Amino acid sequence: MRTVLGGFVDVLITIFTLESACKSYAEYCQCVKNILKHLRPGGRLVLGSVLEEESYNSGKDVIFHLLHLSEDQILSALGSAEIDLDSVKKYVLDEDGVMFLMATKN
Repeated sequence: MRTVLGGFVDVLITIFTLESACKSYAEYCQCVKNILKHLRPGGRLVLGSVLEEESYNSGKDVIFHLLHLSEDQILSALGSAEIDLDSVKKYVLDEDGVMFLMATKN
């Protein structure tokens, strides 16, 4: 397996990016697997995601189009990509439709 800089990373952070980059849930799942290949076993993932929305307004007139994802879909994708779901610590801002989580790779 090809790795970043000849090795694995200890922490991988992705905030509001995957749901913007992917057009389908299958593509999202594959993207999650692709990035987590670079995280060492026991390494930490920090993820921020917009929940159940199709667009995100970043202020002024900047609107990002999003893949509509539920919390369950995100957790399922992470579990399929070797994330220990028992290690997940999450913080959900229901009124803003945002979830942040930290989890450990098996």
